[in-house]
Amino acid sequence: MSTSVYSSSSLRGLAGTLALVVALPLSGAACTGNITGSDGTDTGAGGPGGPGGPNGPGGPGGDVGRDTPDGVGWATRFPKLSNQQWENTVRDLFYLDAATGLSSSFLAEPADGGYINEAASTITIAGDFWTRYQVAAEAVAKLVSESTTNLDKLTPAGAPSALPDKARVTIEKLGRRAYRRPLSTQEVDAYVTLFNMGAAIGSGGFSGGMNLVIQTLLQSPHFLYRVESSAKAEGERIWLSGFEVATRLSYAVWNTMPSDALLDAAASGELAKPTGVQTWATTLLADPRAATSLREFHEQTYHTGVYGTQSKDDRFAFDSAALAPHLKAESRLFFEEVIAEGGGIRALLTKPVAFVNA
Repeated sequence: MSTSVYSSSSLRGLAGTLALVVALPLSGAACTGNITGSDGTDTGAGGPGGPGGPNGPGGPGGDVGRDTPDGVGWATRFPKLSNQQWENTVRDLFYLDAATGLSSSFLAEPADGGYINEAASTITIAGDFWTRYQVAAEAVAKLVSESTTNLDKLTPAGAPSALPDKARVTIEKLGRRAYRRPLSTQEVDAYVTLFNMGAAIGSGGFSGGMNLVIQTLLQSPHFLYRVESSAKAEGERIWLSGFEVATRLSYAVWNTMPSDALLDAAASGELAKPTGVQTWATTLLADPRAATSLREFHEQTYHTGVYGTQSKDDRFAFDSAALAPHLKAESRLFFEEVIAEGGGIRALLTKPVAFVNA
């Protein structure tokens, strides 16, 4: 499916809807429980934002998260990455050519209203599931750290040659992409300490240090969850930070992490206004990755995945399983047609158009 079928007017309509939904503040400002310790630091066990629980300080500006507002579920501020989002994010975080496939060992996500992303947040990461994340993190760390080419992609251009300084600037760059926000000074220092530990083991050097850093990053709740800890309240509403808006927007449109350009836009304040969000929504929708997300959204909405799994009366002389790919293709083409013309729910339900494989 190519975005070339989308007209500029249809993209503007989709972008306007996304800007409205993504930039909406959370309603209600009441708190239910503790997100951080009294000093605003991570109360979990483990490393810098590591596997101790989805706790920790807010993003830039020092905002420390209140807990969830009344009327908005806890998971709204801590949605877990779905298995597909994990794959997409790891691929893009480390500039890999393809997904690793390691999420195949994760627990399957149950159907929850038909949407996988919602179902992902109903799964608690504990016990065996946590072990699977750990094993996957170790495998990714090995894949990346043992390749000079892969490590070079993570290191900023013009990085210092001295190992400690090179490690710090690399951690700052990688950490911002992994956490979808800049790391605090304390978080960078903690990761540098981990790097030094890894670099000192045997002939670890830069590769060994980054191996340990990557393992820890990928097990942090700030990676596995899309943490929203902003606390800027206006009446009964809490406004998302620019980085939180960038994350919501990117996962809504691309089903993966924000690009460096989108993170830069968040840092510059471009996403502080709905017009800025709409501009970026239009940009993201014009990218081929948006087509995949739109297709998957409609397939989950209309349950096209069940084609070929339903029992048919023997009196109907056709093979349901053989017909399934054609039924799915027809649905996909129909969705593309409606989107390209800027249609809405009425068109999806009543448009008298069908596609055949003639």
